[in-house]
Amino acid sequence: MRQRWRHLATNANGQLAVGCYMWRDDAGAYAAQVIDVLTLRGDRIAAITAFIGAPLFARFGLPPVYPD
Repeated sequence: MRQRWRHLATNANGQLAVGCYMWRDDAGAYAAQVIDVLTLRGDRIAAITAFIGAPLFARFGLPPVYPD
């Protein structure tokens, strides 16, 4: 199944992070789904830690739906 996504940059504990929003037909919007925290080693991504759940987005200063 193919999904449509949008992303917003943020940070977590000094690390780069991305708020990931997935399209929801029932809401007619891109809804908060997961925060991906990137662990870098030099100029490469060494790990991605995912935090699943829309309620977490407020802690990262991100809206619950992707802004138009």
